[in-house]
Amino acid sequence: MGERVKGATLVVLYALLMLLSPDYIYAILVFILGIIIVDEVVKFTQFESFKFPIVVTFSFIFFVSYTTEYYILTVPLFFLSLFSYYVLVEEKLPEKFLEVSGFLLYVLFGVVAISKMEKEMFLFLIAVVWSVDTLAYLTGKYFGRRKLVPWISPKKTVEGAVGGTVGGVLISMATGRYLGLIDVNLPTILMLTLIA
Repeated sequence: MGERVKGATLVVLYALLMLLSPDYIYAILVFILGIIIVDEVVKFTQFESFKFPIVVTFSFIFFVSYTTEYYILTVPLFFLSLFSYYVLVEEKLPEKFLEVSGFLLYVLFGVVAISKMEKEMFLFLIAVVWSVDTLAYLTGKYFGRRKLVPWISPKKTVEGAVGGTVGGVLISMATGRYLGLIDVNLPTILMLTLIA
């Protein structure tokens, strides 16, 4: 539990720094989060020997995408850059290139999209993720009896999933309404439920 509290405190402080920073600092802080995610992906996929070209490509395309309106081009540009590097420099594609590249594309596109978000929308996104995660954890810890998917995550429970979803939707609706981003209606509730 101590590690979770430390982690949550760090996340809250980083998010506050992002929210209080000018736009260009906000974008740099989002970029740093992207690099941390890329580093984790590279570690658990055994792509560490290719870390440098992946980080350089990710960084270059992030900044190109951030400074233009055509960030949808992020996807093919990133893939083609990595593919070209492996074919021209390494002269072979690594095993599971398509799967890992696909996940890295997903991360890059998400990081670029977040860097271009209005801060109110970013705050709303944090409220959704934080409330679902925290309430799922607390509900599962105190009321969890039935395992959800034990072969994937042994500690997750049905009760935790339900508590996280219901509580997350309620907190997200209140936050979104307060920020003036959403109207409380059935389509919004359904969308927030799917996101949760």
